[in-house]
Amino acid sequence: MIRIVFAIAFIALLVTSCSSDRKKDTISSYIRYVRRLPAGQEPKLTKLEEVKAIKAADSLMLLAADYSKGLKTTLAVDTILSNITKDILYNTALLTKTNQRLDSLALLQGKFKDDPFFEQYTKSFKDLKSFTEQQLIELKYMKYQFNRYHKDPDEVLSHQIDCEYSLGVAMADSTKKIKKQTFFLSPDYRRVQAVH
Repeated sequence: MIRIVFAIAFIALLVTSCSSDRKKDTISSYIRYVRRLPAGQEPKLTKLEEVKAIKAADSLMLLAADYSKGLKTTLAVDTILSNITKDILYNTALLTKTNQRLDSLALLQGKFKDDPFFEQYTKSFKDLKSFTEQQLIELKYMKYQFNRYHKDPDEVLSHQIDCEYSLGVAMADSTKKIKKQTFFLSPDYRRVQAVH
């Protein structure tokens, strides 16, 4: 029984140290690549602190706040999804009617050749079609995002890591310049998603 407890503790320690090394390796590789450091020159990481894990719930909260911009309160996710579904249905019906109107206008095009009013009228429906198609793309993507983040709010999307490092190159004042950056790493710590 004691062996099992020690084995579990050892594995937990190993996993923790591997993820810490993974953070360090990923950030060091990124800095080497971006700063074009020569082979063998490693950046010296003086601080590597995980600030927080960014979860799907964080993204969901930002999306809901953005969707509710201009309102007194932030709408509930279920209300937002219901509104988006209604907007998709409305725009789909509008697109269908617009396409029907354009088909009818195409049949009449021969009768009204070189008529500026007819051309402008037809153009207004073509513009409406393009606008409605774009709206549908945006609405469907928004619905996808809300559904994805709403499905598993505890899913880790990114890790925010504060880092201080020097490149090991002496400056004119003979001090090594310390750089501070915030890295956002993938859930498995293997990729840099963004840097600020």
